[in-house]
Amino acid sequence: MLLQNHAHDSIYGCGVDEVHDENVSRYERVQQIAESVIQEVVKEVSSRTNTSIDKPLTSIIVFNTQNWPRTDIVDVTIRRQGVENFELKDTSGKTIPYQIIHEGDGLLKLCFIAEDVPPCGYKTYMITEASQKPVFHTALKVTDTSIENEFFRVDVDPENGGGLRVEDLRTGRVFKELNLVEDSGDAGDEYNYSPPENNMIITSRMKPARIEVIERGPIKATIKIALTLKLPKSLSEDRKSRSLEVVDCPVESRVTLYAGVPRIDIETTVRNNAKDHRLRVLFPTGLKTDYVHADSHFYVARRSIQPPRGEGWVEKPSTTHPQLTFIDVSDGEVGLMIANRGIPEYEALADEDGVTVALTLLRCVGWLSLPDLPVRRELAGPMIETPKAQCLGDYAFNYSIIPHEGDWLTSKAYIQAKQFNVPLYAVEVGVHEGDLPPELSFLSIAPESLILSALKRAEREDGLIARFYNIEGKEVEAKIKSFTPHITIWMTNLNEDRLKKLKAADGEVTLNVGAHKIITLLIKYERPPKSPESLILD
Repeated sequence: MLLQNHAHDSIYGCGVDEVHDENVSRYERVQQIAESVIQEVVKEVSSRTNTSIDKPLTSIIVFNTQNWPRTDIVDVTIRRQGVENFELKDTSGKTIPYQIIHEGDGLLKLCFIAEDVPPCGYKTYMITEASQKPVFHTALKVTDTSIENEFFRVDVDPENGGGLRVEDLRTGRVFKELNLVEDSGDAGDEYNYSPPENNMIITSRMKPARIEVIERGPIKATIKIALTLKLPKSLSEDRKSRSLEVVDCPVESRVTLYAGVPRIDIETTVRNNAKDHRLRVLFPTGLKTDYVHADSHFYVARRSIQPPRGEGWVEKPSTTHPQLTFIDVSDGEVGLMIANRGIPEYEALADEDGVTVALTLLRCVGWLSLPDLPVRRELAGPMIETPKAQCLGDYAFNYSIIPHEGDWLTSKAYIQAKQFNVPLYAVEVGVHEGDLPPELSFLSIAPESLILSALKRAEREDGLIARFYNIEGKEVEAKIKSFTPHITIWMTNLNEDRLKKLKAADGEVTLNVGAHKIITLLIKYERPPKSPESLILD
């Protein structure tokens, strides 16, 4: 079903409204099925996990789907336990600071930092009764216009569109006017952005913003930034300029810091009441370089900021480019990474002050294809009106600012981008014994430059397929370790045809992985009587 949305025109948004209505319907069904599968698997693992250590009131199991140990924020909703005060402890008995986000209807929503959750595995936390209300002290500091943890200080300027001043406390580097909004006219079509002949660019710079601290705790601190952009309602009738009539478009950003996490997470919501425009958020880095790095399929692409001249081309070289989970700008000493969830377009703009990253939130147009655009001389498809491509309505966008030393690879900033894209998953679990330990890694793949891209059942035989790739430009030694020694491992191609049997010792395999190489492994599990391996095989 998901692959039906991967048709050439569907996947990048160039189709008539009816096609994309079907795409949305498929995505909704895919999400429902995926959530159901996740719940079933989590229920099976949880039911077999021993959560009875120290006889807690209840337990929380945190799942990590990535192939390295992970420390990150986790949210979970639990039932109230009928006690006035409680503590949260890990499997070693260590008390874990937590923060209550919301309570009502007999439920509590908590957040806490889960530390060293095993790769492709889980970790159990226990709720126990406390004699008094716990008081937690962390590095989080909050004022009316700033938030700070051990890594960053973020100041919000209410007189300058709510722009962010971010200081990296590790390097002393300061980034200014981050997350300002830019809006420009769009006289193009679904294929190409094309500004009108007489464009009007509107930004949130020097506009007043309303600032409010909405979360102030030991684990999480959030500042809300709200402003209203007055945008031209549409293009003029001749499509050569923007309308003189304006409409209000509310924009709200929630900027969050966590104790112990080197990221600045942002959720921006937009109520789009305007047509024929492009809405972006800007991140001036102040860094001077000729190229940027963008996450791509099984690879991180190095791209020149300056486009080719394109003499004689039917279509002008595009200055916007695709990304998967991040775009990074670095001068070799420090860098600024912008991670995203499902925001695939960026542009790197260079001037005398350095490189600015522009992240496209919305492109709002009314035609599938138009003739004689300044950026493209020919029709790219049928000339059909697509009113739903104006994207009127409410939208939410999630992205993260990740300052770092060095470049994207040496700093390992890409790990934070990958973690931002795949949050930890947590559930409340009753207290019971089980044949699985309170903490377990089903599979680990090291080092962290090897990125797990698929872990699934084999298509034509019993077993698991683990696919990963080397994100580095040099060969690395891979260590793959299973939770059980009762395995055989085969190297396969992408079609899962066996190529070579690998020598496993105590459930561990070592092999050399070339630069940017994709590896696919078939893992066959034996089934000793009443063993945990049956969890994989069933």
